[in-house]
Amino acid sequence: MSLSLLATIPKLNGTNYASWKDHVTAFLYTQDLGSILEPAPAFVGATASSTATGADKGPNPAESLFSGLSKTAQAQSDAKAYGFIFFLVEDAC
Repeated sequence: MSLSLLATIPKLNGTNYASWKDHVTAFLYTQDLGSILEPAPAFVGATASSTATGADKGPNPAESLFSGLSKTAQAQSDAKAYGFIFFLVEDAC
């Protein structure tokens, strides 16, 4: 998908968040960066007591965000998405 779509997205200006978010979300999916937007799945033990040890609490849901991607691929996706989003926010925000 062409990066020319980036030019059609209005910049975030403090009054247009809902519309901006929809546009940016759609754009990131067209760039195969949708995985950074996926919420972490719920996991068993989410309500574990605060006294439980790290091993008792179950898996870290943040680690599931990019399931199937290497740490390097995750970092590259994050950096690419950050670069796109940086240019979609007005300087005054």
